[in-house]
Amino acid sequence: MVDAGVRVGMPDPHVSKDEFRRRFFSRFYDPAFEPLSGQLESAMDVAWAAYQEARKAPRTQAAGPGFANPDYQLSKEWIAARQREPGATIA
Repeated sequence: MVDAGVRVGMPDPHVSKDEFRRRFFSRFYDPAFEPLSGQLESAMDVAWAAYQEARKAPRTQAAGPGFANPDYQLSKEWIAARQREPGATIA
């Protein structure tokens, strides 16, 4: 048996602003977006700020009854998805 060694930690998934910008604008390759370039630039700046601040769940609410910590702030999208599950008990 080969001793592969223990791997610990994970590489930093953070990308540079240049790479973020490249990925963001790759979605708007169609020339039809060219008249919107200024607006897309503004949107990219907002998206970059959200990425930098790790705002994965910008809209939250208290978890409520039925959770171990009812005051914990959960994503509103997550709560809505859970409510759509068959047999969900959260109102």
